[in-house]
Order: sequence, then structure tokens, then C-alpha cells
Amino acid sequence: MFRSTFLGLSRAIAQPATPLTVRAAFQSRFYSAAAAASQPTTTATITTPSQQQQQPTTQPTTPIQTQTGAAPTESTKPVAKPYLVGRAWTQRLPVYHLAKRGGNKKLTQIKKVQGDGQALRKDLAQFLGLEVKEVRVKVPTGHLEVDGHRREEIVKFLDGLGF
Repeated sequence: MFRSTFLGLSRAIAQPATPLTVRAAFQSRFYSAAAAASQPTTTATITTPSQQQQQPTTQPTTPIQTQTGAAPTESTKPVAKPYLVGRAWTQRLPVYHLAKRGGNKKLTQIKKVQGDGQALRKDLAQFLGLEVKEVRVKVPTGHLEVDGHRREEIVKFLDGLGF
């Protein structure tokens, strides 16, 4: 009785606990039918030599295509940068709007910057059409601050780099 109550099982199966009933109750509670159906199954296929001769072997003749439909070239491959912007636990880019000085000073903050923050600062200023002094690197935290609310533009820039 204690084992079934300890496992949080219903009273309907609160019988003298044998390993089989406890295991069955545990599996029925924690493994749904959908999870059991999603488990991979292995099947063996036996082919005879005559079937192997009948099956033509085809090799792909076209190169791998990207989402845009074009074959990858040197210009479409991501270029290695000396910096990296990690993602938040929600799988979103850590770019946030801030308002300081009573809401009069609008800023956009980029967190989780690793590597060369100065290189990211220069690339971002060039992409946004800003002067370099309008993008600042906060040394203790490694965060970048950009003047104005520019979250959408910065996310587009970072997505374009493959972050």
C-alpha cells in the first residue's frame, strides 16, 4: 500500500505491490499511447539478388539547394565573424528596447555578445547607417547599446549573419 501511495498512483490499483503491477501502473501513467506510437520501430527487409538487379541506383545530379532555391555559392555561405550573439532561453535574439531619463532617451540593448564587441559595433553602425559613436559597448557586461528603438532592424541584421 505504501509503495503505490508513494508513487502517486491511484487507489484503484492500491493492491499489494508486486513489481509487475507497479511497473504497469507507472508505465500507464507516464507513458501515453501517443508516446508509445512515436517510438521508432525497426523492420528488416530482405531482398533477393533478382530484386537488387531490378532496382536502379540513382545518384543525385543536382547540387543541394538552399531555401531560396539557388545552389550555394561563396557569397551565400555564412562568413565567420569574430563575434557571436547567443540566443535567450526562449530561442529569441536578446535585443531589447530601453527608455531612460524619464522616457526621453530611447535605447536598444543587445545582450549575450561574445567575442570582439568592437567589430560588432562597427558592422552594426555601418548596417544601420549610424556613426560609430552612436553604438556603444558596455565594457563590464559586454552589452551593446544603440541610440533609438531599432530592435527590428538589429534582429534583421543578426538573422542575416546566421545568429
